[in-house]
Amino acid sequence: MFQYSTWARRRIMRPRTALAVTLAALVLVGMWLASAKVRRSRPNANPDARPVTQSQPNAGTESASGERAPPPVPSADRLIHAAEGAPTARPGRTTTTDTPSGYTVTCTIGGPITDGPVDALLDLPRKEDGTYSFHVGLNAEIRGGRLTLREQKAEGSALIVVPGFNSVRVGWSMDASGNVVCGPVGFEKSGFVYGTVAGLVTNRTWVAGCRTRTQVVNGRYSLEAREGSCTLVAFRCDGQLLVTGSSADIQIMGGERHFVALQVPDVQHGTVGVELETSDDGPVVAGLAMGSPADRAGMRKGDLILAVDGNNVQDLGTDELFGLLAGPLDTPIGIAVWDLEGSFTLHVTPEIMGHEEADRPTCLRL
Repeated sequence: MFQYSTWARRRIMRPRTALAVTLAALVLVGMWLASAKVRRSRPNANPDARPVTQSQPNAGTESASGERAPPPVPSADRLIHAAEGAPTARPGRTTTTDTPSGYTVTCTIGGPITDGPVDALLDLPRKEDGTYSFHVGLNAEIRGGRLTLREQKAEGSALIVVPGFNSVRVGWSMDASGNVVCGPVGFEKSGFVYGTVAGLVTNRTWVAGCRTRTQVVNGRYSLEAREGSCTLVAFRCDGQLLVTGSSADIQIMGGERHFVALQVPDVQHGTVGVELETSDDGPVVAGLAMGSPADRAGMRKGDLILAVDGNNVQDLGTDELFGLLAGPLDTPIGIAVWDLEGSFTLHVTPEIMGHEEADRPTCLRL
């Protein structure tokens, strides 16, 4: 063909000769195409050999008539595997999936609880602020006096919530023998208490009592209390000073809801910043906070306190006297003291002393 093409460009042969050469070339092309078709239709002698014609993955195969067939349908197992969102391993790639370790935790329980499924909140690692985060939906049930949690890790803890009973946090771990063990769990009938708190409510306002405690948020609170008689009291931490509010005696009934309204003082309170100790002559100043109201007023360590606002305090204990040395801000307190130079009266205005963390009421009692 290349000679024929070269000749045609140069026009060096006669027309009759050119026609003969053209016919011969067409015959050769037809013979080559026929031999190629025979090679495609001939079966492969080696069944394990790769076919000559390759197709793209999942693109289907070509039928004898020349029409392309649809790609093969995946198996049912493969469809289920993909629907569950599980990763599919590929050659040269390692895929890991976070799955439960499969331990079954069994705890002996006490309390009149009927058999059946229960809500369990798994304790996840603590946050930076020290609080727990929870994952709801554990496979937990109570049957035959035993609490069972399935498909858990070898060590962990969870909060078990049973309507009408107190919530209980249970923990488990693996012992030296390789067994996952859990201590006994006790349930008692409990009720739900909720209500409002009036007055000057801050982020350091709490409700305590009935063997529990909860923080007041936006003037409202709620808590779980065990069945029986108990007392609730509202309080607020002004700095490190605990300011008590109103209280209420209630009768908790298992599985019932109780509304209780409480109140805290409308103004903030402070203290003068002294430490007290007792002596045979009466309360004595054991120390002062540097720069505190009492320090600025001229009170000194070792001063004997005789009276507060005209009331004799020589027979009072330190707790009672501490309450007299605290009060509303901007309200001066008259403190009569005696030292080696004689007796005199100091007028001290309370201030908020120290700082209190909002999530833990470690303030002093007023």
